Amino acid sequence: MKYLLLISFILLITKQMSGQNKEYIIIGGTTTVTLLTKDSIWMAADSRETSVENKKIVGARLHLKIIVCNNIFFTVTGSWGTIRDDKKVVRFDAKKIIINTIDKYKNFDSSFDNSGKTISEELNALWKDMPDDLKEELKGNLNGKLVEVMMVCNDRGLFYKAFDIGLVLNNGVYEFVSIAKPLFVNNIYMTGFSKEIHKVIDSPDFAFDIERIKETLVELIELEVKANPDKVGGTVDVVNIYKNGYKWLTKNVY
Repeated sequence: MKYLLLISFILLITKQMSGQNKEYIIIGGTTTVTLLTKDSIWMAADSRETSVENKKIVGARLHLKIIVCNNIFFTVTGSWGTIRDDKKVVRFDAKKIIINTIDKYKNFDSSFDNSGKTISEELNALWKDMPDDLKEELKGNLNGKLVEVMMVCNDRGLFYKAFDIGLVLNNGVYEFVSIAKPLFVNNIYMTGFSKEIHKVIDSPDFAFDIERIKETLVELIELEVKANPDKVGGTVDVVNIYKNGYKWLTKNVY
């Protein structure tokens, strides 16, 4: 469960009227790979999302994890959740936050900065409603990655940035913060499950064949599918992004 929380943070918390019984579901399981080439950027992602309750898988669904909005492409590892108590229902949706931010600012840098800021603010507002046992689990992952976001823009050029949302202890107060990430070690950036991919790409003998980039991206993600079949899976979607345009190599309808 700890590893799942580090990789992907989505929560569903239900408090009954008595306040005595509390449940939450952690939904996770994602692998994304972003590749920087001379003239374009490739993004690939699996399509499986797994629901885990009390360390047991209770459901799964397939969906497109590469989102396009106003010339900005992004992936979110860890995306949405709900907190419900006897008085209100508060929904947290990182994907929706990013889409709304892009629509508002219509600028890549501002959209990037304010997406991380708003996601952190909403999670901090929800912290007080989280049950104590979930808080303790999150504290156990202090300074870990709860949400990972990769963003690419192809408006009048190619631009790319990434940030993580992590829980930190600041002057005795726990808070969620947005942390910009360095990108593209050997032209590759990954989020989610990536241990098996690293075994391949960290080899000095590994190199992308420019003639089969799509196939290689699919093969790399399928390594994680094989290693984590209950958390990573489904079809692999791939898009090639270039200045003022893009092309889906694989885009499935779910």
